[in-house]
Amino acid sequence: INETYNKEIDILIDNYKNFYNEHMLEGNKGAVTESGDVEEWVGKINPIKAEESFNGVIEYLQNLKK
Repeated sequence: INETYNKEIDILIDNYKNFYNEHMLEGNKGAVTESGDVEEWVGKINPIKAEESFNGVIEYLQNLKK
């Protein structure tokens, strides 16, 4: 049971890593709303804070393993 539980956590970690990497590569210039309007944004993702948060989540998930 623990092996299956740990595998599920590993899958979750892999999915989170993929999500993180995809979003760090995305631009932060704007988006298209549901109504088709283009919104422009000011600012960028803070890579230092994003990395800190990412590492904290990975550590938390690793600690859930049995």
